[in-house]
Amino acid sequence: MWDAIWLVTGDGAFRSIRVSFDHGGNWTVVSTAYQPVGILPIENCILFVSDAVPNGVMRIDRSGGQVNMTVVTALTIDPSASLTMIGGMPYRYAAGYPVLLPFFPNVANKGSELWSTYDGVTFTQLWQDTATGVTERGLYKVVGPTASNYLFGESNDGRTSNYSRITLPRPA
Repeated sequence: MWDAIWLVTGDGAFRSIRVSFDHGGNWTVVSTAYQPVGILPIENCILFVSDAVPNGVMRIDRSGGQVNMTVVTALTIDPSASLTMIGGMPYRYAAGYPVLLPFFPNVANKGSELWSTYDGVTFTQLWQDTATGVTERGLYKVVGPTASNYLFGESNDGRTSNYSRITLPRPA
């Protein structure tokens, strides 16, 4: 693992992905081509969820070392040339558990989505909201699984509902 602080900044001309390997003493601009809003380091890579095109997840593989940090698109939720989905707060209970990646819509004809990955390479869609018509609102964060394999989510769209259960495989 890298002993690093990751930072994402701004909209438009001010956007960047930055990293510091000396606890904030010096910062390296890794990229200004993307606008991520959430960061989650895992064993083999660093994951970023987007608030711009591409709609989805970007990744920096650790195999390139601290010198060759290349940002690649790991998951495209919507190939549109405009922003349609906004990344929420990525979450992982512990090493070996799945990463949970919530997204909410930036357009009225889409619903929230929940994706997962164990490795930042292979992704599975766990859930898609059937409700549409709400822009910049929806599933913002998800935590879990609990001992009973429940996931709990928070939505910023003002709706309330009964719980849903998604069963995830337990890590070996």
